[in-house]
Amino acid sequence: MLAARVSMFLAATFMGSVGLFVSHLTKGLGMQVFAAVEFRGLFGVAWVTAILLATKRLGVVKALLGHGRLVVAVTATTVLTVFFYFLTIDTAGLAIAAFLLYAGNLVAVLLMRVFLKEPMPRATYVAYGLAIAGVLVMEPWGDASLTWGVATGICSAVSLGFINLSKKLIFQKERERASAGGLGGRGGPTPTPIPIPVPALSLGITWYATLGLAATFAFAWAIDGQAMCAPDAIVPAVFLGLVPTALAFTFFNYALKSDTGGNVLIISYAEPVMASIFQLAFFGGIPIPVWIGGALIIAGNVVVLRARGISPGGIQGGPDAT
Repeated sequence: MLAARVSMFLAATFMGSVGLFVSHLTKGLGMQVFAAVEFRGLFGVAWVTAILLATKRLGVVKALLGHGRLVVAVTATTVLTVFFYFLTIDTAGLAIAAFLLYAGNLVAVLLMRVFLKEPMPRATYVAYGLAIAGVLVMEPWGDASLTWGVATGICSAVSLGFINLSKKLIFQKERERASAGGLGGRGGPTPTPIPIPVPALSLGITWYATLGLAATFAFAWAIDGQAMCAPDAIVPAVFLGLVPTALAFTFFNYALKSDTGGNVLIISYAEPVMASIFQLAFFGGIPIPVWIGGALIIAGNVVVLRARGISPGGIQGGPDAT
């Protein structure tokens, strides 16, 4: 479990840097935001493919097709989440878009409760309430506008919830395969497929998600191709595909495998905190509401840690779930 928590924190840290890259591409170089999303998907899938080739795990791409609809669900909901998120930014403002998107983790926990019957103690609701309140305090509400964009923001939250539910269902099926013993497993004339190792599975899920982004937002080349081909755009685009995309998505997937009732997922709320730290490092100055919001998010994580019987030094009881 410790490895899962560290992995989720790394995912949040890497994801927190996305604003730096996107801001540089859109505000610094004048690129359309959908072009930045295309770069994120294109270079994201390129990086993951390179990692899979280097580690001789490219076969996971084909193996994941055995999950059929769930892989399609992960890919489609990833695209929908991004699309609805940026549409909400355009119509209702960044604060509402970000707040509703972060609420998607609570949607995911509720979906896991309904479909996977995962236990959710009262402390979990308190913890997510604190984390969401932290995001509420942190966001700059000056540009907020209560328009129909709120509806698209809710759609982004629901889509995000279904992304994580679909991933959890894939992990669940892989655990069933592992418990069945792989080929030659229990019962029936059809042998049970060999389970996919978690690191390869995490990379494979990221591969399909980034491929979906690259394919869907390819229209950006037609409307902003000149800016996308500018030499100054290549380096930040390459790192946009690596840090807050390939690495962030894969570490997130690895961590989500060990989540139960949102006890690991809540660490992803460190993302806006880390984004603020990056803001301080590169541009200086963090407003007081950000400090308050960060404290609430940390408090939410502490509530989950205590509820699950985990001390700062590690796990007090139960097997390692990594």
